[in-house]
Amino acid sequence: MRPFPYYFIATVVGLSAPHAAALSSSARLQLVQRSSSHLAAPQPQFASGGLARHQAALSLRGGAALRMALPPLDPAVARLTYESMAELMTSCAIGYTATRVGLLNGQAIRSLATVVFNVFLPSMLVTSVGRTVASGAALKSLLVIPLAAWVQVCVGMAVGTLSIALLGIPRKTSAGRGITVLSSFGNSGVLPLIFVSSLFRSALEETTRQRATALVAMYLLGWSPIFWTLGFALLTGRLVSSSGCVEATPEAAVAAATPEHAEHGLAARLVALRAGLKRALSPPIIACITGLLVGSVPILRRLLLPSPTGAAAPLPLYRCLDNLGRAYSPAALLVLAGSLAAPTSGKKAAKHQLGHSYTHVLAISIARFVCVPLCSFGLLQGALRLGVLEIDPLRDFILLLQSCMPSAQNAVLALQVDGAPERAANMARILLAVYLIAAFPVAGTLSFLLQRYSGGIGLAAVL
Repeated sequence: MRPFPYYFIATVVGLSAPHAAALSSSARLQLVQRSSSHLAAPQPQFASGGLARHQAALSLRGGAALRMALPPLDPAVARLTYESMAELMTSCAIGYTATRVGLLNGQAIRSLATVVFNVFLPSMLVTSVGRTVASGAALKSLLVIPLAAWVQVCVGMAVGTLSIALLGIPRKTSAGRGITVLSSFGNSGVLPLIFVSSLFRSALEETTRQRATALVAMYLLGWSPIFWTLGFALLTGRLVSSSGCVEATPEAAVAAATPEHAEHGLAARLVALRAGLKRALSPPIIACITGLLVGSVPILRRLLLPSPTGAAAPLPLYRCLDNLGRAYSPAALLVLAGSLAAPTSGKKAAKHQLGHSYTHVLAISIARFVCVPLCSFGLLQGALRLGVLEIDPLRDFILLLQSCMPSAQNAVLALQVDGAPERAANMARILLAVYLIAAFPVAGTLSFLLQRYSGGIGLAAVL
């Protein structure tokens, strides 16, 4: 299939950038004033505290946790959404254009991606998670997030399986595997962290930003292992890459069970286990675990983290990692835009290959931007109504933001690791189309979330 015209991004951004530049913090101030006055009147007993504001917001909706009706969109919410989306699209357009005109080539993007994955992202995660845990956040409340990640992946997988059945696509073909995986796994790192950085950029919001970043990190803690094990097997049909493959098929299991292949099968399983652990225990995951340990162990907390009063830690490691972590967002944006702009083969995909029909893009988009968000919202509100989860507006905001993210770029990386460049090129074309479509549903979902949770997250609390 032919990709969507990439100049669409530049056109939209070119029309919106002058208006976005005129936006200021007044939009946030209006949001605060309207949220505060709107929430205070019917429930005076909830005069302060993010939890109280969220409870009041639920009360204003008739007390029904599952009620989705909203008042007319607040102009301040619309402006804040517009500001965030315009900044994201403008940054992506800059990186996209730089790649297309040759200022950035494939080697530079790959090298930058390696630095982002191995240095910048782990630095930001270890400092954010460590500070959040040290501030007194209960581990129990954080550990809910990886479980929620697994639930969202399962929902996406069910929708993807239903989609290929309705389209008549065999499950084990390139198209069947690709649609299932792209429906199941969203971009759970780069885009959510960019939105967090954009929404909570003020110095007054630093604590909220760190906690939101820690929640995204905990989501990755659940998401990454399942992607690099189950997701990799679904996408490639192998438990490890083709250089040491173990076919994930019943026939391969029978062959491995025969006496003449028993020794080889055991060695192959060990290779698969090592490769799976290496992918699952990636630098970002190790950084999350390290942050949990540093924030939980008193001696490490005193040596490495700033004190609650703001005094510097005895060791300079935290300040160094914090500086490196600040480079994550701009570098990740360049990698995202450069990856989507990378030239791909113009060869048309064959039947049952991913990208053969526009229905593939449609099925993935419906799964990622309609089915998974709606199911996630329903499950979350049901858990709150039944008392399974405590009320936590920022957690709910992050989980629902994760549910509407476009498909994971790691799917292309997985195919490259497996030695399938042609399938990786087809995957990149599909992702380009999905990311272009994503601008509209993501903006709508972000507006909905800001309208619903502005009384309980840091935006209304500190601005």
